Amino acid sequence: MLLKRFSFFIQIGGTFILLYILFRNFEWTTFWKLLQQIPVVFYLYSLAVVFLSIVLYTLRWQLILISMEIKAPFFLLLRQYLIAAFFNNFLPTGIGGDWARIYYLGQNKGYVQVAASVFIDRFLGFFSLTIIGTLICWCFNFSSVVFLVTRNLLTVCLVLFFGVFLLAKFSRAENFVLNFGPNEGRWGSLKENFAQFIGKVRVVCQKPELILGVIVIGIVYLSITATIYQGFFTNLSDIEVNFWLIVGALASIYILTNIPITVNGIGLREQLHYLLFAVIGIPKELSVSVSLLIFSNILVISLAGYCSWLQLKLSSSKP
Repeated sequence: MLLKRFSFFIQIGGTFILLYILFRNFEWTTFWKLLQQIPVVFYLYSLAVVFLSIVLYTLRWQLILISMEIKAPFFLLLRQYLIAAFFNNFLPTGIGGDWARIYYLGQNKGYVQVAASVFIDRFLGFFSLTIIGTLICWCFNFSSVVFLVTRNLLTVCLVLFFGVFLLAKFSRAENFVLNFGPNEGRWGSLKENFAQFIGKVRVVCQKPELILGVIVIGIVYLSITATIYQGFFTNLSDIEVNFWLIVGALASIYILTNIPITVNGIGLREQLHYLLFAVIGIPKELSVSVSLLIFSNILVISLAGYCSWLQLKLSSSKP
């Protein structure tokens, strides 16, 4: 508990430090003018695209559940993903939404199986975006230190993810777990559940069609999100940016924002937008504006998750 509190205070400090650095030499007048120039139609389009990304995440989770022979209606999973979005964005933790998904779906489908599906969903999501981002970054050659550091970090992450993937695919770690320590009592039950969890993960990792499907979903997600950025940059500044550069930058931002040095990525996300898009000539105020636009859309959709969660709580409390 003490370590958790210390980590949280470190994240608060990291958030304030990064926000201070970001806004220290910030042209607020330019920033407000950019926000005022955003057409209502474009905002609604960006909101629709962000909601579509939630739909794609839900589809990815459903594919994983189907591969584990767990049947659940799509709209039930979508509702639980929206609830997870609320927990992720309005609670000081990035994994609160995962626990919510495990808790609510696990009541009917089994906690161990659902926990395995959520872990695989997270892992394959990161793995697929790291593959896409790394490949795109190596297709371009910039001398910027920020670009080189980002490309190297993505490459290291890809190697680590690939190593974990191979370990999950070929090792029989569940047998080691079952043979470790006593088999009686609470420890024995914990071992069985953990071994079952590992076994579920290993089976899913042996299905290449699922891995391909997750990568395709990742490409679609990044591509539709990149249309918002490209339209934003073109309409508000007349700056033409290579579409695939935007896709690569978004993949990098998504992966690196999950480094737990700020609260829910606040500050780190905006700083990454500024640093990565500055490499291709985008002014700070413009990159921060589009970052906050997307974040505001996520918060709006997260409020829909709150309504779903509240309805779920009220229905469960009825006699």
